[in-house]
Amino acid sequence: MTIAGLVHQLTQELTATPECQFFNVVGAHPLQRRAWESVRMHCGLRTNLKRRRSSAGPSGEPSQFAAGGWVRVLDRESIQRTLSAASKTRGLLFLPYQWDFCDRIYRVQAVMRRMVDDDGVFRPVSRTVLLAGVDCGGTSGTTGCGRRCPIMWRDEWLQVAAAPATQPGVAGGSYVRVRSADEIRASLDASGKRDGLLFMPEMYRWTGRRLRVLKQVQSVFEYAKHAPAALPIYILEGLQCSGAILGEKSPCDRRCSILWHGDWLRDDA
Repeated sequence: MTIAGLVHQLTQELTATPECQFFNVVGAHPLQRRAWESVRMHCGLRTNLKRRRSSAGPSGEPSQFAAGGWVRVLDRESIQRTLSAASKTRGLLFLPYQWDFCDRIYRVQAVMRRMVDDDGVFRPVSRTVLLAGVDCGGTSGTTGCGRRCPIMWRDEWLQVAAAPATQPGVAGGSYVRVRSADEIRASLDASGKRDGLLFMPEMYRWTGRRLRVLKQVQSVFEYAKHAPAALPIYILEGLQCSGAILGEKSPCDRRCSILWHGDWLRDDA
């Protein structure tokens, strides 16, 4: 085999990481920028080697808090004592809009032990949880990347708490019905996408169901800047990626919000 052939084979093997919606570009960007970022993402040999080696890597240490339990986010002063000069605890950045959640009680949604990072590399995550209803939209619902990604919380930022006497109610919002499986399949291209947005296999479990809209995605943070959404995209309440699309390379515990193309939904007031 020629050197060119070997390079091609290696590239094919290294870029075989299953795709999920997290890596779909849904913002309005110039074609030149999209092309460059695609090359950077898929053709960087060093990054692809990291992806390949990490896919069989270990999970991190479990959290001291269990899924379903209740915790209180520590007060500002207590959290500040855990942070480095770069506002990090064990490498995880405490984001500015996380301060708004201080001294509040939340249920632990999931324990994180492994995730796929923004470059597609699997990484162990130790002593970290996700909290129900807490995402990068912040308390106002207007901050973060626009996709309402769950925020990661280090154990050091939390303490055990009793369940609140009254729990938060369901947020308001309109209802939609997910179209049938046949209708959705007819809308997809050969790669299983609609306008570049992947319809992941696990999403078929919700076909035909009536669900509440959490928000329409108006803008997203991609390529290091905010850009208006190029598609009619919606996030439905309570639906998050399980990581099942990664198959044997699972788990990924990020629990990203699932994005729904407007063509996959219809109004159901």
